[in-house]
Amino acid sequence: MPPKHLEIRSLWQIFIYDHDSFAVPLLLDRFDSRVNTAQGRSIVKIHFKVALIISIFAGIFSVFGFSANAQTKKAASNPYYTVSNKTVYLSAPNADEKNGDTKKIQAAITYAGKKGYKLCFAKKKTYLITAAKNNQNILTVSYKNLDIDLNGSTIKLAATSFPSYNMIYIKNVRGVKIHNGQLQGDRLKHTYVKNISAVSITNGGKGYLAGNLIVDNTNTEGKGFAGIYSVKNGVITSIQITNPGTGYKKAPVISATGGYGAVLTPLIETDGFGYGIHIYGSSAEIKYMEIYDMTGDGIITEESSIKGVGSVSNIANKGTVTGTGTSFNKVFQKGDPIKIGTQTGAKKEARNATVTAVSDDSHLKTTSLSDAYSNVAYYYFTKSKIVLSDCNIHHCRRQGITVLDINEIYINNCHIHHIGTWDDVSGASPQSGIDCEPDWGTKQIRYLEITNSIIDNCTNFGIVGGKETLKAKIQNLRTTTRCCFAFSDLYISNSEFNYNENKGTNHNRFTCTEAYNCTFSSSIKNEVIYLNGKFINCSFVGSDSFDGNSTKLDGNYIFDSCEVTNIRGVTVNNGSDSRKSIVLAGIFVKYGNANPVFINNTFKNCSFNIVKNNYIIYDNNKFNDCKIVVEDGVTLTCANCSFFNCNTANNYRSKVYLMKCFLTGTNIFGNAAKTITNSTIELSDIRDDKIFNCTDNIVNSVINNSTLKIKSKVVDMNFLPEAYNCVFYLNPLNMADILPDKCINCSLFMEV
Repeated sequence: MPPKHLEIRSLWQIFIYDHDSFAVPLLLDRFDSRVNTAQGRSIVKIHFKVALIISIFAGIFSVFGFSANAQTKKAASNPYYTVSNKTVYLSAPNADEKNGDTKKIQAAITYAGKKGYKLCFAKKKTYLITAAKNNQNILTVSYKNLDIDLNGSTIKLAATSFPSYNMIYIKNVRGVKIHNGQLQGDRLKHTYVKNISAVSITNGGKGYLAGNLIVDNTNTEGKGFAGIYSVKNGVITSIQITNPGTGYKKAPVISATGGYGAVLTPLIETDGFGYGIHIYGSSAEIKYMEIYDMTGDGIITEESSIKGVGSVSNIANKGTVTGTGTSFNKVFQKGDPIKIGTQTGAKKEARNATVTAVSDDSHLKTTSLSDAYSNVAYYYFTKSKIVLSDCNIHHCRRQGITVLDINEIYINNCHIHHIGTWDDVSGASPQSGIDCEPDWGTKQIRYLEITNSIIDNCTNFGIVGGKETLKAKIQNLRTTTRCCFAFSDLYISNSEFNYNENKGTNHNRFTCTEAYNCTFSSSIKNEVIYLNGKFINCSFVGSDSFDGNSTKLDGNYIFDSCEVTNIRGVTVNNGSDSRKSIVLAGIFVKYGNANPVFINNTFKNCSFNIVKNNYIIYDNNKFNDCKIVVEDGVTLTCANCSFFNCNTANNYRSKVYLMKCFLTGTNIFGNAAKTITNSTIELSDIRDDKIFNCTDNIVNSVINNSTLKIKSKVVDMNFLPEAYNCVFYLNPLNMADILPDKCINCSLFMEV
């Protein structure tokens, strides 16, 4: 018997765990090192011989694939990927670029998605994918909570001639993450095809019968265009394109059957619908990605609300949604808060509901539907959102990011640049950095947030969008491309809109609820900035140029504690004769849509045209070296304002009320009738003795409880208006030292 302290494990157990090693000493290590008796050494020798025999058989079994570990490894791997610790590791790219890696990547996405595993690419490699047909979703992600780590690698699209493609298509899922890599499109090597995108109906004609379009392709170099047209009472009302055709350099001649007078014009457009990432009806996070060289958009987000063709019925105060082609069970879960409405009422907020059951892809049961809906319905998960963070999106022909119908989207720390026409490759309209155009589903963007981002070098706009964006926030944004947005409820803060890219029509449009601590500037000549909202502690800087070749502000806006510089107006050509050009002031008050309010601001080197009658400028506004024109017959009131060396001479038959104001310069609002109260006026020179007493004015000027200082020489004091309780300071060299009788209870002092 061996000593009690001797530990001998089963040799079969040794075989099972250590058969992959042929090192016999490993077997001996299974025994306690204290085996030092003769009996113990004898047992070791016996076990050594047995172990040696078993190890030989184990090697044979291993060679023929009978080991348990070998079977496990074989089951968990294939030529496309390996699996370990719930992570699918994509194998290295194919050396043969002709076949590419499309099948490999899609297989890995599908396997990881089904298993609920993470997908990780090989480190810093380039994977080639190919498009086999138009409108292809080359890589499709349709599994929830799938995490795809590109691991520094690039997915590159092989050159194609297809007008439309999605490199990565995320469809009807939530919780998808794609990060840490690059997507490269085929913009520079793409074979661009011109096709007919639409047909405009200038005149519907008379006597037509509905049918197929008659197409004459002579001298167009194109082929294949086809379409059908609808008729109402013999008039062509609409045209549906059934084939856009290819190769058109000129528009074909299009006609219809049976009638006369119709004017139908085909519109030719170069393809621009190659997308990097297309997010459809999903919640997703795209982070640390570089996306570039797309023939269309870097990223497009579409219909986070799911539109279904079907009906919504009210049964026992509970609703059942029935739709076709809508994968409810991938998007919605029991307990989800959702909203439901009709497509025709899409612009109105929908009814609240809660998901109680998802029976299959076509049925969604909900609670609390007080109304019955019919026809086309839409439904969206109210907590769904898209996050685009730390991305570099550039050199895309159509858009950097397109936001269609969406619940929430957050764009943070992104750089969007060189969008549109670059590198001698023409862009595709709208050629903008971020385009918000919710024209599908609910036709709404319910919340948009852009923070800590940069947008520059876009052919058209940096940000463009309308009131369909219900609520938005822009913070710490910097852009050098003009913007045009009019969101319903927008708050902007700590951002810089510095327009210095002269690429087209010179205008910016900013509609917001409130903008705080922002800079709006332009170095482009003859530019108009349209404003709407309240601007607090903001800076506006126009082109430092002469009057009529600078910048103009237009719209209904409030300036509070802002600094406004070099807003000196633009020139509008009145007809073909340049001599008829009109110089418009930089800031209009009630001219067209312009109706600003000014509070606590400083204006430097700006020009004003006061057109609105009974307009009031109040609350501590300062005007330095400004030109101010009050139109004929208009009354202007200024309270608690200061005017330093302003040109106010060009006023005639108008009325100006100055209350608690300070003014220095050469004149006091020209020949306008002035009522000055509790103010201080310092004139360096009197260039017109009618400054107060213009005979053409309907009423005379009056000064009350004010101080008037005149540094230049005056011959007599008859230029003074009626004055009550005032103090006058004149140059000691003045010949006149007696106040006229119209100055009552006034004092006169001679001083320099």
